[in-house]
Amino acid sequence: MLEDESGNMWFTNESGIYKWDLLTEKIILVWIPDKKEFNNSEFRGLYLDKADVLWMVNIHKGIISYDIVSGKISCYEFPVKIDLFT
Repeated sequence: MLEDESGNMWFTNESGIYKWDLLTEKIILVWIPDKKEFNNSEFRGLYLDKADVLWMVNIHKGIISYDIVSGKISCYEFPVKIDLFT
């Protein structure tokens, strides 16, 4: 969980990216990941850079970025598959 420059709180889990909006005091689901594409796994390591891009890690897919201004999602896949059950 982290706070942006406007005082909004951002958090994520396996069901998406959420924003607690300071002005409305409501939680908004801003992005829902495809459960098959992300293997229904959670996102971790949330970080917000100076360009208002959220960065997170999905253990099955790779590094994910979410531009909070444009809503654009980008995925930088891991070069190899990570198997947690070996």
